[in-house]
Amino acid sequence: MDKLLDKSILLVANPRTGSNYVSRILSHYLDREVLKSPFEPGDIIHAKDMSYDKLDDIVDGMLLEERYLVKVHPQQTSYREVIQYNDIFKKFYMHDFYTIGLIRRDIFATALSWSISLDTGIWLPPYDYDRMEIDVESFVRQFKITLEAIDTMVNHSMIDYDEVLYYEDIESIPLDDIRLLDICPVDVESYGEIETLYKAPEKKDIVENIVELRLAVKDISLEVNNVHINKDMKITHIDWRT
Repeated sequence: MDKLLDKSILLVANPRTGSNYVSRILSHYLDREVLKSPFEPGDIIHAKDMSYDKLDDIVDGMLLEERYLVKVHPQQTSYREVIQYNDIFKKFYMHDFYTIGLIRRDIFATALSWSISLDTGIWLPPYDYDRMEIDVESFVRQFKITLEAIDTMVNHSMIDYDEVLYYEDIESIPLDDIRLLDICPVDVESYGEIETLYKAPEKKDIVENIVELRLAVKDISLEVNNVHINKDMKITHIDWRT
């Protein structure tokens, strides 16, 4: 365990799965500086427009750091021509990280939360939402993107997970939630408390046409390799690669 606690941590998660909150508790209780993903478009690093050499230099610089935490959304690598940048992705993902996967079982809720954030531009708390209607055609498209993102996360040939955390198991009580992870330090209580993040409001309280949206996606194929999904659009089991 001591050797694990010295490793840098890679948190792999799709959007709207609680990754900002989990990043915070990992950073606090495992004493890691949070570094920005080199593959995230926009903000400081414009990964979509970056040259191969520039991205390669940024990834090399990150991998030389010690005891840090970096969060990636695996579909970010699809923003580029994968063949052209494959060796950079491989070098990054196959670095000696302690890799944690974070996934949300409720696919409909994930797609709905993703759609709300895209419509409002609100990705972090406080979640100051007004009641709204989500465009049905846009939601159907986002639901399919969510399924593709789950497929990428589960079946990505370069990523091997040391452990996986499910959004539905998170209680938003930091000390309890860090204990869900095998990498949780034995003396976790000595790290002190951390202010919890606000939970997003119930989607049924803000989306007026939620029934219409559910009907619009009910006939979409839920087939994803190695992922078992029930008729309620929830993941029941994942056959993770070993």
